[in-house]
Amino acid sequence: MKKKTKLFGAIFALCLSVCMLSFGVFAASTVNLSVNSTVSFSATGVYASVSGSIWRGESTSNLTQVTENVNQTLAETKNFVEGQVSNNNFIGLENGWNPAEVSFSETNKVIEYRLTFKNYSEFPIEVNVTNNSVQGTNIKVEEITSNIDSIPADNGTTSATYILRLTLENVSVSTDMNIDLSIALDKLSYFTIQNSEDLNNSFYIYVNNKHLTEYSSYNFTVIAGDRVKISSAGNDLKGIYVKNSTGDIVETIYETETHSRDCYTGVEWINFSKLDDGNYIFVEWFPHYDGEHWSPQVGTLGTYFVN
Repeated sequence: MKKKTKLFGAIFALCLSVCMLSFGVFAASTVNLSVNSTVSFSATGVYASVSGSIWRGESTSNLTQVTENVNQTLAETKNFVEGQVSNNNFIGLENGWNPAEVSFSETNKVIEYRLTFKNYSEFPIEVNVTNNSVQGTNIKVEEITSNIDSIPADNGTTSATYILRLTLENVSVSTDMNIDLSIALDKLSYFTIQNSEDLNNSFYIYVNNKHLTEYSSYNFTVIAGDRVKISSAGNDLKGIYVKNSTGDIVETIYETETHSRDCYTGVEWINFSKLDDGNYIFVEWFPHYDGEHWSPQVGTLGTYFVN
């Protein structure tokens, strides 16, 4: 009897050990792989819209949209009502977009948050993204953008996109991530240049290496990042400056003692902070004698800030 009792006890202990081992393995394979998110928006003096969606899949080439919860899709939302002034907040998004939690899995190792922006203003705008997310361990984070530096004024025809891509690197290790994005839409800094007086000296303007026309009869717009070239058709350029209303130089854009018809000033042609109201662009030429007259040595170009 004692032997049977011991035998049953051994069998029970063995079964219990197997159950505990199985439960331990099951518990170890149950990991937390969640992503929570908050996206806030603001718009200053612009007419725009935003839309959003979440995508998930095994790889970047095999993603499907997540629609488990209705708030995981953000339909196009504007910050204005037709015929009225724009708001700083997008209508209905005063507290941001807070989609339901999304989880990784063994077959869903990639999650993308996609935001699309459109411009309905009469001027170009830019999108500035601040990523305050707390990155979880075991997650690779990428930011992919398109056109957010400059969305043209084309009544919503051109879209700009921002994608936050999360890739899980080890499915067996628990991790979580809290996404926190702040999106600000603003008017893009740009200005229009035009003649403010007759320079009596022909020269030409190129923007991003595209020849516009003879400057004396043309106005043009420059935005941040444009590469501008001034080429003289007569005298050689000596200097280009920004002066204030009293004639003081507040910035030297270009200056040389070497005679040259061309003047490249790089991608930051003018420091926008110096183009305050009342400032203007001042051009100086090397003097030139055509056998009868000395041509003018200086001239001014008017600058008009748009924003």
